[in-house]
Amino acid sequence: MKGGTGWTVQLAMDQGKPVYLFVIPSQSWYRSDHYYQVDENATTLVTGSQFVPWGPKGPALHQSSAIVGSRDLDSPTRAEIQALFNRTFCLPENMDQLRLKTFICNFQLYIAFFFLVFVFQCFVFIFQTVHSFSNFFLSFYFSNFKFSIVNRSTPPAWQEMDTDNHL
Repeated sequence: MKGGTGWTVQLAMDQGKPVYLFVIPSQSWYRSDHYYQVDENATTLVTGSQFVPWGPKGPALHQSSAIVGSRDLDSPTRAEIQALFNRTFCLPENMDQLRLKTFICNFQLYIAFFFLVFVFQCFVFIFQTVHSFSNFFLSFYFSNFKFSIVNRSTPPAWQEMDTDNHL
């Protein structure tokens, strides 16, 4: 292996994670085997990893596995990758786990939706309360004033002077 796939596989093996390898030319699965042995002469622990054949049927992966590899796949390899997904994600115990995750996700969406509706209703209530209070306040405030319509085209009575009766 080389490139990003090689780096990813080596990092997973260094962390002791299980690694499954599908060899395209032979169309066969291999798994990583981690070994630990004590060197008797130097009294040190020697660790290592190697790939051993998996068997006729491919593996079923963990739900949070990473799948890396080549961009150029032939149709038998595509079929094997599809079978890997079916084995991993379509098993009965995995289906229950997926149903639970779907239920939790939908429940969270419902909670978020009802929270947004609640917040919207609070804003509507506050707006209606402020609006009705302002209408009440304005009607109370202006009810104390007496308005009259003044016609400015005719002069007021005090400006009318009787020109005949001068003193």
